[in-house]
Amino acid sequence: MTSSPNASTPTPPTSLPAHTIAIYNHKGGVGKTTVSLNISVCLAAAGYRVLLVDIDPQQSSTTVLSRTGASPNLVDVIRKQAVIEDALHETVVRNLWIIPSTRALTLLETGLDDRVRPNHGLKRYLTFSEDRFDFVVIDCPPAMGLLSLSALIAADSVLIPTTSGAFSIQGVQRTVETVNALRGGLSPGLVVNGILISLFEGTRRDQQTIKDLGSQFSGLLYRNRIRFDPEILKAEVKRAPSTLFNRGTHSTQDYIFLAAELLGRVHRHRRLPDADFSFDTVTRTITDTLALPEFTSLAVTPDGDDPLGKADRDKLSPGGYDALADAEGGRRSHGQVRKWGLAAAIFLAGMVCGGSLATWLGPDALALPLTAWISP
Repeated sequence: MTSSPNASTPTPPTSLPAHTIAIYNHKGGVGKTTVSLNISVCLAAAGYRVLLVDIDPQQSSTTVLSRTGASPNLVDVIRKQAVIEDALHETVVRNLWIIPSTRALTLLETGLDDRVRPNHGLKRYLTFSEDRFDFVVIDCPPAMGLLSLSALIAADSVLIPTTSGAFSIQGVQRTVETVNALRGGLSPGLVVNGILISLFEGTRRDQQTIKDLGSQFSGLLYRNRIRFDPEILKAEVKRAPSTLFNRGTHSTQDYIFLAAELLGRVHRHRRLPDADFSFDTVTRTITDTLALPEFTSLAVTPDGDDPLGKADRDKLSPGGYDALADAEGGRRSHGQVRKWGLAAAIFLAGMVCGGSLATWLGPDALALPLTAWISP
């Protein structure tokens, strides 16, 4: 399933074997799927051919970029009911393909289906007849199960997302220990590409997390962090990568910088000349490509649903994602004005009625019940 070339989308200057990145942390709830989606989008916007492999039985990446129940999928390939090329599905993003997840992966994770073995795992199946992709991104399930272990063995590097919580940091420690163990056996070339702090708010605890991770894992902590952004939550509701849902928000800028930093680390890992990579050029390319209307057909998903709705989609001219957020804020403000207006009307009506009653009965008549209420 190849897509036609797009003259507006840049092409990387060199052709190298695909670099496989596993997005993984022992701890769940650290934003692995959000990172997988938005890193994949940014790499595609940089001009690379990207494959996102969703091996999480929760199917979150699949829900956003493809559709649940899409077939053939990875399980079909493992069961020898399809070849890997047939499991590639085009997405709503140019240059980005997905191998969709399925609930049947749960059988592999629990060992009820023994057709995936740690000694070859996904690496055996993610082999293509030609150099079809520049990057393969694997969205892993949490915990160290068979699927995650297979993903790490198949990967060239690991991106470890984390938050500032103590358990998340423990997850980072265990993930690094797992990578080091695999380097000594099943996957000698595996490295940690970087440790990413997401949901960053700049609190004292966030700053302490930076200090602790920096001292424990020197050189592994990304300089760029993903700041907390309500727009990411809105994007999840609308089934869209946040970098496409609102291209003007600060988290989108964070992901652009993160993608450029990740590419720089891959560049050094491959020991390519420094002159062949420019951080500024990459960030500018991603930013410009994200703004192209033809880069995504997000308005209508592959299953025919409209994730944004016609009224919201009409606002999505250049810069229109910000207009959508402003419109939502306007609706909330309008509701608050109505509430305060109603309260003011009730208060004024009470004042008028009270004044009329005082005029008719006289001030002494109203003073009697008030005195009785406040007296012991």
